[in-house]
Amino acid sequence: MTTFYLRYNLILLTLLSLPSLAAATIVISEVLADPPEGQAGDANRDGQYDPHEDEFIELYNAGRRRISLAGWRLGDSGSLSNYFRFPDDAVIEPGSYVVLFGGGNPLVFTVPVYTDDGTIGDGLTDTGEAIHLLNKRGSEVAYLYQSIWPDDQSLVRNAGEYVPHKTASPIEEPFSPGHGPETQPVLNYPLFISEVLADPPEGLAGDANRDGQYDPHKDEFIELYNAGPIPISLAGWRLGGSGSLRNYFRFPRDAIIEPGSYVVLFGGGRPSGFTVPVYTDDGTIGNGLTDTGESIHLIEDHGNEAAFLFQSTWPDDQSLVRTPPDSSALVPHKTASPTEAAFSPGDAPQPRPVLTYPLFISEVLADPPAGIDGDANQDGQRDKYEDEFIELYNAGPDTISLAGWRLGDSRPLIDYFRFPRDAVIGPSSYVVLFGGGSPTGFTVPVYTDDGTIGNGLTDTSEVIYLIDRIGSIVDSVSQSTWPDAQSIVRASMEDSTFVPHTTASPTQALFSPGRAIEAPSESASKAPATPSLQVWPNPFNTTTHLRFRLDQAASVHIAIYNIQGQLVRTLVNAPLHAGIHQMQWDGRDGRGHSAATGPYFIRFRIGHAPPRYAKLLLLR
Repeated sequence: MTTFYLRYNLILLTLLSLPSLAAATIVISEVLADPPEGQAGDANRDGQYDPHEDEFIELYNAGRRRISLAGWRLGDSGSLSNYFRFPDDAVIEPGSYVVLFGGGNPLVFTVPVYTDDGTIGDGLTDTGEAIHLLNKRGSEVAYLYQSIWPDDQSLVRNAGEYVPHKTASPIEEPFSPGHGPETQPVLNYPLFISEVLADPPEGLAGDANRDGQYDPHKDEFIELYNAGPIPISLAGWRLGGSGSLRNYFRFPRDAIIEPGSYVVLFGGGRPSGFTVPVYTDDGTIGNGLTDTGESIHLIEDHGNEAAFLFQSTWPDDQSLVRTPPDSSALVPHKTASPTEAAFSPGDAPQPRPVLTYPLFISEVLADPPAGIDGDANQDGQRDKYEDEFIELYNAGPDTISLAGWRLGDSRPLIDYFRFPRDAVIGPSSYVVLFGGGSPTGFTVPVYTDDGTIGNGLTDTSEVIYLIDRIGSIVDSVSQSTWPDAQSIVRASMEDSTFVPHTTASPTQALFSPGRAIEAPSESASKAPATPSLQVWPNPFNTTTHLRFRLDQAASVHIAIYNIQGQLVRTLVNAPLHAGIHQMQWDGRDGRGHSAATGPYFIRFRIGHAPPRYAKLLLLR
């Protein structure tokens, strides 16, 4: 009997001791008692920093068996009632981790994570703190006491000793909840740093983020490309230059990069018109990319380097780009772009598709005549800025939305007039932008700027741009000298230049906003020039008639040109007798083919006198 009880007690003692033996393989592997301030201290990856919720205790199972943590308690040296109690399904796998955060909503962890009620105990302190792990019977399984804790980083178990985390991390990370500081398996991601702009061109040409302004730091960018077949989460990943890791940009928790697509990080600004995800840093990428000796690092959420790029010298006024985006070859962007573009954030070096609109700037008045003759907006008074205007013409067969389009001079894009969301331009019709005032008596849509177009059109060295909603230039007009007291109108078809309005108008009108050149306003009554060219009907569908009178015999040249300045058809090029002459154009070119719908110009020249022009509209 005595032998039986001895054996029974020995077996019972062995069974009772098994959990303790298993538990002995669990160690407190890392403790963060002093999270770094700001986003760098967001240890639980919930998108916000909290000095208590981001504190954590990490456990590691060094054994070969799964261990249940059901009912176990973990906390600091305060009251046991304040300890965190693991739920019934809590387990820690062999060779793996479990993490307890003070609170928050931890995201993107591959090991079990738990949260306390906002603090671990009454909040871990970075002086004289003791950590206890107790099993469900109340026995102490693991213990850690530290009189002084490192600032802004965790204490981590490394080779059997506890050391400040940055001394154990190859990249000086402040913490690594859920994995070792340098033992986490490095995954090979099919990601590439595909383009970097470290030296944006000056002026509007360097507005890489398309926010309407040039900034040498905000327009810098780093582009990433996913060459793999599946989306990749970038939550918590960091991207930056060769400075301190705490200055790196950290991607938000919803950041992903789609397969075969891009993600772009700009230094700052307000990027617009992109079809891929774009992010902005705090005004600079790191402390500003430099165009000499710069290295770029993409660091995944475990602290491992996912992509790297180093360049000793960077090209001026353009980006450096991989072509194709997953290759090892890096070249100056202009050598890879068929159009010699300086950069292409969010796209391959070939130019992104640019829509071709049948729109053009058809007339500009930069110097309204003095007095009531300069009342171009017909509001009853002349103002040198409010009566300036830019006229657009739609030569196509369809109505085009101008919502979000910009129109202005060569000042910063932010000063351009932006068309409202209901703005449209009808087919074979006009839209006019005045500097200001209260325009009246127009049959086409008219808009007014804030008193000036830009900071006021000038009659010397002015450039006018029409820009669509995604930032592409639809049309531009560059003029070094402008005529006095009249507009310039697109009427010279031979070299696609603008001419003074009076030379194109049969009535020598000074301007004609919102209508064809030869159509005077109802309020205007001007004597016809001699000789004059009469055209009717205009617009026309099949045939239009031309009529003019010669006071004496002369050589006459009349030809039709399209809006690109190309000769469509010559109607007459011969000496004619004095008197009235009449001819017609049947809407066909010199080869007998029907001309397309749109605007045309008639060039009318007598002898060696300067040619005159008339605008003509063909509507099929």
